[in-house]
Amino acid sequence: AQKEPSEEGVLPTSLLQQPRKNPSAASLAHKKRREREKQEKIHRQSMETQQQLQIQHQLQKRKGEPIKLQVRNT
Repeated sequence: AQKEPSEEGVLPTSLLQQPRKNPSAASLAHKKRREREKQEKIHRQSMETQQQLQIQHQLQKRKGEPIKLQVRNT
């Protein structure tokens, strides 16, 4: 397993991939929380991208330039 730079309180991937016979409720809850945080982070980033695009759009309108909507695939 490849080692990722681990954040604080995050287990290296290799530890997570070891099969557990009886994962504790705490570790399951931890896993769920990490997953939810990841989703929220992705959502937050896409929201920021949307805001940046809207700002660019407004700036271009003020300048009177032809408006090109920039749609970035994320």
